[in-house]
Amino acid sequence: MKIIYAVMFILFDFVKYFQHTILRAHWRSKDVFIARKASFTIDSFGEVNIAHGVYIADGVLIVATTENTSVKTAQLDIGENTVLNEYSNIRASGGRIVIGANTMIAQGVSIIATNHKINTDKLMIREQWDLTKSNVRIGDNVWIGANCVILPGVNISSGAVIAAGAVVNKDIGINEIWGGVPARLISIRKTASQDNDKA
Repeated sequence: MKIIYAVMFILFDFVKYFQHTILRAHWRSKDVFIARKASFTIDSFGEVNIAHGVYIADGVLIVATTENTSVKTAQLDIGENTVLNEYSNIRASGGRIVIGANTMIAQGVSIIATNHKINTDKLMIREQWDLTKSNVRIGDNVWIGANCVILPGVNISSGAVIAAGAVVNKDIGINEIWGGVPARLISIRKTASQDNDKA
């Protein structure tokens, strides 16, 4: 019996490795760079869409799984030329994460689509996803600093900057600079187009 289980696990690992090899080859054909030590966990309901020119560094963890819950949603979309730096943790389980084009995700950033319910008599680890706050949307040309945490239900508009170590639990407007725990508005980015409007 132990031999049968061992053979089954070996076959399962081989199939999983083969699937990931096909996915990586598909993304490489779109000029996507995925470092050797980047890790993907995608189940049969999970979906990961990566656009042309994306860079994914070593240690990045991407998860798009439903974890056997009733909510069969787990989707990650990454726009063109976006960079995910080392040891970022992108968890689309139970929801959808959309990251726009030309966005910089610094080292150690966590982006979480959905949490488990906490107001329950059950074990929280066995609870379904809390859909009162779910999904994350990040616009184009955003810079998220090192070790930030982006919580479920947040929309970050294009041109925003998030200072290192911030915990974002509210929506962020266009070109706004936020920082702190919890994150708050610090200032507004100055752009060349704004200067031209004043002239």
